[in-house]
Amino acid sequence: MVDGSPIGNTLQMRQPKHMSSIPSRFSNVSQRTSQRPSADGTSFVGGIAGGIVVVCLGLLSLVPSAVQAGPLFSIDFQGPTIGTADVVDGRPITEADLLGSRPRLPAKGLLPSAGGFIEVDAISSGRDSRPSPLERKIHRWLFSVDEHAAGPEEGENALTLEAANGAARAAVGVFVARTGAGPVLPPVGDIGVNGIWPGLDGLKMPWVAEHAPTPKELPDAGDNLDALESDGSAGRIFFSLDASFPDPFEPVPANTGSAVANGFVGGDVLTADGGPARVYASAAQLGLDADGEAFDIDDLDALVVYDNGDGVYQPVTGPYSWIAGDTDTSKKQVTDLVLFSVRRGSALIGMPDALHGLPIEEGDILVPVLDACDEDPRVDGTDCDYDPGIFVAAEALGLATRRAGAPAADDLDALDLKVRTGVLLGTSR
Repeated sequence: MVDGSPIGNTLQMRQPKHMSSIPSRFSNVSQRTSQRPSADGTSFVGGIAGGIVVVCLGLLSLVPSAVQAGPLFSIDFQGPTIGTADVVDGRPITEADLLGSRPRLPAKGLLPSAGGFIEVDAISSGRDSRPSPLERKIHRWLFSVDEHAAGPEEGENALTLEAANGAARAAVGVFVARTGAGPVLPPVGDIGVNGIWPGLDGLKMPWVAEHAPTPKELPDAGDNLDALESDGSAGRIFFSLDASFPDPFEPVPANTGSAVANGFVGGDVLTADGGPARVYASAAQLGLDADGEAFDIDDLDALVVYDNGDGVYQPVTGPYSWIAGDTDTSKKQVTDLVLFSVRRGSALIGMPDALHGLPIEEGDILVPVLDACDEDPRVDGTDCDYDPGIFVAAEALGLATRRAGAPAADDLDALDLKVRTGVLLGTSR
């Protein structure tokens, strides 16, 4: 029992069925993992080269004078910027680095370069805005997509102009869409609007290549921004590593399996603040990796976190469990906040969500929902566990979905949230 939740069984490390397909480039480091983290995120033994994977404090710049105040982002391992020299200290840029854009600051590493398993694909400072149920609250969702995004077939927004069928710059852009209080379902008869967020200087990042779609090709001709924190970091960072299973739009090895190689799974949210990286919210606590026979089958690739400051996850139990009760007599336990998305190829894609019964897609923003121990399972035949629910549907962000008739869904692969008081007037900016 963890903070009132029923999740507490330790899961044993198992080799994913698809791991045998990963080529020799990523097989030079064996999976040295003696114990899988428990579902409450408290136990971890394992790592690379016989040691625990440690956050590089010097690279993360935890000293107050070196705190990164501007936007931070990361790019995936496939693009041409990886391996080029950082403009300040000359160190080769890696897929584990948190990069700054205003000004271009030294790369901030999350993981050492041991064995090449360092693909960070989601980040958060842990101080993101918390969604509010109040009517006069505007939710500004900042997000990015991969190079295969095409935008909706009908209508036009900033994404359609910048995506695969337009200028092909969407993979290095950050877009903004505004919604009211969630859950936000697919709009009826209309597609969500979005605009370009100017926080990364309107795509003016000359050292990050604009990314034209290159399906089934490696290396890529351009970069893919795959993690975002718009306010920078004051120390503790929350992040996720990529899973090992293939991306159906990319050749092997489009994903490195960094999570498994470091003793985690791609659905885990990790944290570090000066010591070893550890599980903050396990995949099980988010409703991921739900197949008891498989392992590392869901890949969390976009993340919003609000932690109460203790670095210990109080599990989300459904929408607004992170908001205090409205009366002094309320016995409601306020939780931390975790919202997320999963990437293309995850086992969760197509499964019914826990709030509306809609098929989940790779552009949806999801929230964990606790399924009570009442012998009445919500969606997956099992109660007393967590199931993901759609908090904001991809359509509301202006993304293409199979639900709306698109041949392929757009993959949301970076996420942040800003909430402010105001009246939603239908504009995306």
